[in-house]
Amino acid sequence: MNKQKTVEKTKDEIKTEEKASLTKIKRGMKAAAARIHQKTKDGVVRVTSGTYHEELSVVGATIKDVVSTYADSLDLHPECVAVVNGNPENADYVIKQEDTLIFVRPSGEKG
Repeated sequence: MNKQKTVEKTKDEIKTEEKASLTKIKRGMKAAAARIHQKTKDGVVRVTSGTYHEELSVVGATIKDVVSTYADSLDLHPECVAVVNGNPENADYVIKQEDTLIFVRPSGEKG
């Protein structure tokens, strides 16, 4: 019985550590988005994917529009996740002037 309690406790500890890690990642992404946004010009949104960083006139477009237009030039992975101002967003999200758009590859994917 003690062994089972130890295993359950370990699972709970792991869940707590995972939540803490995700919180740190989310804070870091929001901070990075804020720093990037400070450097953009009016009418232009900073778009990042891996090593690619572009300032694009995409205000008013949806994420789906950005993906279809810039998939090749930004080397977007087909299953990439769009993160706007540190928060994951769906393909129908309309980009606003103050947004920073970052495309993130799924975990475990190389190059």
